[in-house]
Amino acid sequence: MDKKQLGQFYTTNFDYILENIEIKDFKDRIFIEPFAGNNDLIKWVEKKQDVKIKKFDIDPKDDDTIKQNTLLNPPDYTDKVVITNPPYLAKNKSKSKNNKILFKKYKQSDLYRIFIYQLIQGNCYGGVIIVPLNFFSSLRKQDIKLRANFIQKYDINQLNIFEERVFSDTSYTVCCFKFIRSDTEKKSKKVKTTFYPKKEHEILLFQDKNDYLIGGDIYKFGEKEKKYFMIDRLTKSNKTNYITTNIFANLLDGGTDNSRIKLTYKKTQYIGNQSDRVFATIIIKPLQDIDRYQNFLNTKENQIKIIEEFNQIFNEYREKYHSLFLSNYRESANGNGRKRCSFGLCYGLIRHILLKIQN
Repeated sequence: MDKKQLGQFYTTNFDYILENIEIKDFKDRIFIEPFAGNNDLIKWVEKKQDVKIKKFDIDPKDDDTIKQNTLLNPPDYTDKVVITNPPYLAKNKSKSKNNKILFKKYKQSDLYRIFIYQLIQGNCYGGVIIVPLNFFSSLRKQDIKLRANFIQKYDINQLNIFEERVFSDTSYTVCCFKFIRSDTEKKSKKVKTTFYPKKEHEILLFQDKNDYLIGGDIYKFGEKEKKYFMIDRLTKSNKTNYITTNIFANLLDGGTDNSRIKLTYKKTQYIGNQSDRVFATIIIKPLQDIDRYQNFLNTKENQIKIIEEFNQIFNEYREKYHSLFLSNYRESANGNGRKRCSFGLCYGLIRHILLKIQN
């Protein structure tokens, strides 16, 4: 099986990735490296301090490493310190029999999420791990539950987020963080965070009310306006009583500033398929004051007002929250991470703007 199917991305640049991470709190505790690879992280630890460490790997590179599939057969994490870069492999990319067994058993969307689930259940003391940034950004219900369970159980002392490509063998946008088991569960937690490559320092607030999603309150836009409007997208299946606009939504970042997520006005309307996840022509069905909104929406000038207001609010949130409320698209472009906006967020923001403009 090749390295990509195993989900292995051997860690390089670890001094850079682990900047600002201290491990003095873990003195005299047993360390575990469940995915040792070439021992890069172990070397980093041993430069910091003398430690007792147990190493495991599915494909050991030395005699000191125990051969073990630690996802199928997890080591005893109880009160241990875990330092690792776990395998990243999405469920829909996996072909191996063992991985299919894991996904069926744990009902997670990626191998690294199975590992985090095992950490929580194993009651480890703390550690340092490198995982895809989407751990903090995903909107899937199961992913939100995993994130909430982790943040409620552990305090994150330092979070490093990389808005650049740091591994030569994967385009995943990644982050690194140090965590320690918490004495009490809290509904909100502040986390010291550094953004690379600019090395900007901020305090991020993770809150239960926002699904522990940074900037997650943006998803509340348009909730109260549901009684006024229905928003959808133009497809080959006709929908009755909807106004077809010329508002075109591009909901996936490209590789340049000009191809970022935004709304634009297009004379030629895009007719999508039900399976589309990125592009859409917006259609709108007013539920109250129907004649007024029909007249309003049938002019190019007013549609452009909606577009401009959407782009302004959306980009202000992106700037303020480093786009962390958006899911990561797996493939980066030009060395930069790309984000995806859900149709639900797009529709909610348009509903909010429609009522705001007309009142």
